[in-house]
Amino acid sequence: MPSDVFSPAAALTFAACGYGPFDAESSYAAAYDTAHTPPVLGGVPEPLRSVLARCVAVGPVGPQTAGTTDRANQPPAAP
Repeated sequence: MPSDVFSPAAALTFAACGYGPFDAESSYAAAYDTAHTPPVLGGVPEPLRSVLARCVAVGPVGPQTAGTTDRANQPPAAP
């Protein structure tokens, strides 16, 4: 079974900028934000920000896995 990368990405976000991608005043608000708002990644430097944004994104696509994240980060194939 593929591994979900949401939790490691959230931990890396905290390590990079000192706050999580869905910090809130309470755990209830953080849970709501996780499901309904985009992650806050302003303190994360590029190119790490774009990778973490895909890893913690919520929506109809579902959670990212290590395999889908790795394929998304590959450079385009040469023509």
